[in-house]
Amino acid sequence: MRGRVYNLHAVNPHRGVTWFDPATNVVFLLGVTEEHDYRVFEIRSANDELMPTRVDYEDLRQHQTALTTLDSDAFLEHAERDGHELLERALASPGALIQGRLGGELPTYVQIEVVVIDGSAEHGDVYAAVRFADRIGQVQLQVQLTVELHSDLADVLFPEANPEHITLGEKYFPYPRGFQRGDFVIRWRRT
Repeated sequence: MRGRVYNLHAVNPHRGVTWFDPATNVVFLLGVTEEHDYRVFEIRSANDELMPTRVDYEDLRQHQTALTTLDSDAFLEHAERDGHELLERALASPGALIQGRLGGELPTYVQIEVVVIDGSAEHGDVYAAVRFADRIGQVQLQVQLTVELHSDLADVLFPEANPEHITLGEKYFPYPRGFQRGDFVIRWRRT
């Protein structure tokens, strides 16, 4: 074996083993058993069937590539479906920070907060902070949206908005969350 394999204890009776590859900075789940029988892993190791394969590394490379590139059409398709639900939740809870994920396996998080100006659900600015993050929440600053995609995303998230009332690239997001490094903020002025 290359390096040390670690026991992974989960909810009984499941047990597993993991291995950290320092070259890729990735922890691989090498196997899981329901029988709490580590002999399964020992046999796989003896048969050279436990460690990651060339195919596993190709899958990893493709996933890492997906973190730095974006299929615009696929992203907008997910954004339209998922973004509508997020906006509805935000409009139903003015002043509350509503968080969600757009894009399925795409590393995209969209956070929406409705700020009510006059106490009415029909008024108040809506802010959407779009940030790219990996699966453990680390912001991926290398993923960039094109100018065209910014505008398309505003249209998808806020279909009822007059384009004159949309501001792209705000450097402000309401308290208590505030503007964060890696945010792309879209503001819909509904007054």
